[in-house]
Amino acid sequence: MFGRNILSSVAVEIGASRTRVFQKNMGEIFSAPTLIAFRRGRTRTDSNIVCIGEDAHPLIGRAPTSVEVVRPVASGAIVDTEATVLYINRIMSQAIPGFWVAKPRIICAVPSASTLVTRTAFSEVFRNLGCTDVKMVPQHLAVLAGCGVDFTKRGGTLIVNMGAGSTDVAITSFGATVANTSIKIGGDEMNRCIKQFFRRSRKIDIGDATVEHVKKEIGCAIYSDNYGTIKTTIRAKCLETRRSVAVDISKNDIAQAIKPVLERISDRIFDAFECVSPEIASDVLSGCAFLSGGVARMESIQDYFRSSTAVQFQNLGSQQSLISSGLLNILGQPRSFSSYFG
Repeated sequence: MFGRNILSSVAVEIGASRTRVFQKNMGEIFSAPTLIAFRRGRTRTDSNIVCIGEDAHPLIGRAPTSVEVVRPVASGAIVDTEATVLYINRIMSQAIPGFWVAKPRIICAVPSASTLVTRTAFSEVFRNLGCTDVKMVPQHLAVLAGCGVDFTKRGGTLIVNMGAGSTDVAITSFGATVANTSIKIGGDEMNRCIKQFFRRSRKIDIGDATVEHVKKEIGCAIYSDNYGTIKTTIRAKCLETRRSVAVDISKNDIAQAIKPVLERISDRIFDAFECVSPEIASDVLSGCAFLSGGVARMESIQDYFRSSTAVQFQNLGSQQSLISSGLLNILGQPRSFSSYFG
């Protein structure tokens, strides 16, 4: 029974951007970027790991040729199993003293519409480390569990959870998932679009770390005449002269660059509506709709989706990660959320 010996249970959120580990009565016990750096040209073993997490982050775009920086998770899926196993082994050893002896039960949040192959890949990462009891929880259900509301007694509810690598769109009714779709775009795809936008329009190349900084500092979802003067200055490489140049970037530049990403997410929201009854759609349109995830913190993103879909979203993105809160609630009351396990 999953509820037994819950003190030995651990919840894990492995995102394309960050990985978090939680334990009952202790809350979040580990949080770091999902990054691992190896010595290039050698067999990938624990002894050949240069660094992980926060220590690996400064190496992005700056690593010497002898070091390979790997993002083992992208677009809501494991893209490098070997690196993921080594990364999880290292963080678990840091977060949980005696992990190799305890072999705790694992609750892992996965993209809502992930395939059986993806869920199996996440499960196998922990099984390769000796954990025999591994449960998968769809991210949209983890969000619901983190809202502090009993959604088993509510009608149609729309959840749009926007992470770094993927966006989950799901509709539930009285606790059951009635529509569920996922698209492999999110904050990382926005970064890619921003880089392409400036390569085409300004003939400049912006580093990955700089793009992420600009998106967080002046990122905006809606173009406005009032935003044209709100700018930040960055250093970039001119593609014509190959020299470093100072460039002013405005909120409107970002809004134009990320518009294709937001349009694709809007399309997925409409796809979800097509899968439900008029009554459930009516419940959602009456205000039972939520935005969550790191991308939801972007300025005016709630207004964008209200305009593009006519759905009156409540934005939960500025709160503590709802997936994190949900996983902690599930750890505390596993039997109450047993129907969430996949």
